[in-house]
Amino acid sequence: MVISLASIEDADAPGGQRRRRVLYRGFVSEVFMPYMDPAEEWYFHTFIDAGDYGLGVSASPLLRGADCPANAAYFDGYYADADGKPVEAMDVICLFERYAGDVAWRHTEFGPRGRMVSLSGILEMKATSYTQVQQIKSDAHGTLVAECGRLPRPLHHNTMVPERNTGDPATGGADTPRRSYWTVRREVAETEADVQVNVNGPPADLLFVNSSKKTMVGNEVGYRLVPAGATGSSLLADDDYPQRRASYTKRQVWVTPYNRLEKWATGLYAEQGTGEDSLQLGAWSKRNRGIKDRDIVPWYTVVLHHIPYQDFPSFR
Repeated sequence: MVISLASIEDADAPGGQRRRRVLYRGFVSEVFMPYMDPAEEWYFHTFIDAGDYGLGVSASPLLRGADCPANAAYFDGYYADADGKPVEAMDVICLFERYAGDVAWRHTEFGPRGRMVSLSGILEMKATSYTQVQQIKSDAHGTLVAECGRLPRPLHHNTMVPERNTGDPATGGADTPRRSYWTVRREVAETEADVQVNVNGPPADLLFVNSSKKTMVGNEVGYRLVPAGATGSSLLADDDYPQRRASYTKRQVWVTPYNRLEKWATGLYAEQGTGEDSLQLGAWSKRNRGIKDRDIVPWYTVVLHHIPYQDFPSFR
């Protein structure tokens, strides 16, 4: 799914233009799932879903009234078959406004409701084969979820590519009665190496700004990356074969200068890739190209260390 040319209504936009474009293109670039089981029947399960299978062909129709709320709008999708012909997939995307009952913010007489626009869809990538009970051993690589089933622990890496459009430290006097305070230090990234970020590192706020566009109060127009809770990072060894194929998962955030050929984090030939070529995100960034005052592309990878629980199959 690709979101193109998204805009918002901005009453404060300069020049009287009420609609401001905020997203040129956004899409899921890759889903990397290596299972954490060294057994002979499992060790090779290191799926690169987009590169090995294709996300479009794996989309499943949404069941109205079950998969999405009543206020959802549904969209059809298209993918190319083996002959390159377009195939229509019905009701594979839904769009809806979600309201959880909380306020977005509160100050005296104002208390707007907190709303979030959500996109939803279902991908059925691969069937999970369950090991027979006679073969189950008490080991550290899976969870017993049924009499005849054990689930190994997969590691989910979902890489999203939002190609955005974007339109002094504090000081204290020596005579202040305060004994301590904290402030913000601004650091401007100039090359790709400056923005290979682990979001679980020291406290930081990642902002993408356009220095040539200003708000009504003179601040630079931009947006910030807000991780929805903690996200993990890859724990695989650098020389492990799956990690070499998806080397970019060692960092959650990368930023590259825009290049229309650089769309897939694992490269154009992921299925036969060994990680030793120059066709994937980790290799692109080794060139350490400049990113300041240029059209840039942020790459954000959400990593989930999935430990299956005993209340199978709900995983809740």
